Amino acid sequence: ISRARYEALSYCWGDDACPETISLHHTISMQIPITHSLAEALADLRLPSSDRLLWADALCINQADNGEKSIQVRQMYDVYANSRRTLVYL
Repeated sequence: ISRARYEALSYCWGDDACPETISLHHTISMQIPITHSLAEALADLRLPSSDRLLWADALCINQADNGEKSIQVRQMYDVYANSRRTLVYL
């Protein structure tokens, strides 16, 4: 992970129910279920006139793969330490 390129997002997960979805378009397009609290954080932190590269665990870690989650959770210190900055959304 490149230090200068992303900001890490720390937020309250809230209810485990995922009532909202987000559309991601990278190498493929997909719909990912997210919590209301993450949807709110992403909307509030969006920059109106420029791009912003955010790292959020619910989007960057495959939540359906327990093996991947186990590996990624052990690397979260590095994710936050190597980010340009950490944004805390409460």
